[in-house]
Amino acid sequence: MSSPISQGWTSAESSATTGPQQVEPRAPLQPAGAPPAAGIAVLLAVLLLALAAVLGRDTLVIAGAVTGRPWTTAALGAVDGLQPQAWMVPVGVVVALVGLWLVVAALRPRPRRDVELGTSGAIWVDRSDTARLAQTAALTADGVLDARASTSRRGVRVRVTTTAQDTSPVVADVRSQVERALSELSPTPSLSIKTSTTGGAS
Repeated sequence: MSSPISQGWTSAESSATTGPQQVEPRAPLQPAGAPPAAGIAVLLAVLLLALAAVLGRDTLVIAGAVTGRPWTTAALGAVDGLQPQAWMVPVGVVVALVGLWLVVAALRPRPRRDVELGTSGAIWVDRSDTARLAQTAALTADGVLDARASTSRRGVRVRVTTTAQDTSPVVADVRSQVERALSELSPTPSLSIKTSTTGGAS
């Protein structure tokens, strides 16, 4: 029959043999933009601060620390005895729609605007970085004097300026350079190229 001390040594030796358990690393999360309701929350916070200032001022007036008439009393007196009016129905409908829109905005998920670089999920680039990457690549093409790039949900738009009258070779070179620069992005954005010459646009 083994003693409690020997059992303890056996448990310790077993733990030392197995070693610490390996913890599976968590997959990196895709960065997300600001919530759609962020601007609304800021606006509501400003309104609440303004209301708090009014209530604080009225408190000081009632306490006799500040001279004047409470604004809340004047506001309540203005609506005292108000009768139903025809304009109240459409205003109520508008208020209800605004409230519904606020609820929908609060429940909407945060936008995903970044694009994964590579397949590790550790590096993400936003739209502005994607545009700069495309612009830099377009400037390396032959015959390009200037390049501008912008991004949207649908893809990347590049506009280049060239002196060549035949813009087909320029467009082909720009497309090759930009597609090579954006090939590591996942998913790879679609590419739209427009050219303009010193004497017009195409």
